[in-house]
Amino acid sequence: MSRAGTKKEIDGERRTRGFTLIELLVVISIIALLMSIMMPALGRVRQMAQATVCQSNVRHLALAYEMFADSNEDRLPDGWWRELYTYYSKEIKILLCPSAKKKGTYPTNPGNNPKSRRGGRNQARVAADVTFPDGRYYPELLVSYAQNGHAGEPGNKYTEEKTSWLRTREKGAFEVPVLMDGAGGGVPRIVDMPPEYDGQIYFGYDPEFGTPNINEIRNYCVNRHPAGTINCLFLDWRVRKVGLKELWGLRWHKEWPRPPLWPAWMEKFKDPW
Repeated sequence: MSRAGTKKEIDGERRTRGFTLIELLVVISIIALLMSIMMPALGRVRQMAQATVCQSNVRHLALAYEMFADSNEDRLPDGWWRELYTYYSKEIKILLCPSAKKKGTYPTNPGNNPKSRRGGRNQARVAADVTFPDGRYYPELLVSYAQNGHAGEPGNKYTEEKTSWLRTREKGAFEVPVLMDGAGGGVPRIVDMPPEYDGQIYFGYDPEFGTPNINEIRNYCVNRHPAGTINCLFLDWRVRKVGLKELWGLRWHKEWPRPPLWPAWMEKFKDPW
């Protein structure tokens, strides 16, 4: 056999032999490294996209609020998703933040429908057996937003007509939260403290009155969107991001003071003052 023929056979073998095990492991390692670098970035992009869709939902609900107020002598709704139904009925999906579409698992207040559930950081509130004015029935209505319990008609011992926001034409409306990301409705009080850990919502009873009104501001302090923010509708119909710490500086009612000391998990978030 000639040297030329031998060289030709060797070159042919090199062209057809494929990758060695070591080469395959190197390629797999490189792909795994690239994926580990890209996944957090892709996760952040996804969270930002969900926050944008959520803000769009709140803007649509702001229009529903404004139309309701225009038709009702500037009055704010009380049971908001029921009273606003006429204005958003064809877009029921706007009641759900894309970051919180899972069904809530926490029990609601005693006396409520036992099938109803409170939401959480990444869970929607479950309102059971809902029938709307047009006859549409929902065995489980999922809602990812919550109204300020001090906005609308006073309904319990912690809300008063003199301190509640009953109409839309109020001084300082740009500071008054109306609707926002939340685990369920609540009536924030000046004694309410921040969640002790990320994801803790209100769950307890007032020892003096025997009613579940302890730290209800936690229903709104859900670390749902990037940089510790939620989307919030204000009484002037403006919608913007609100930092979790900023919740304690909003005017929940007309005599609301300034914020408390922050627990350790919230220290990383930006101070609003």
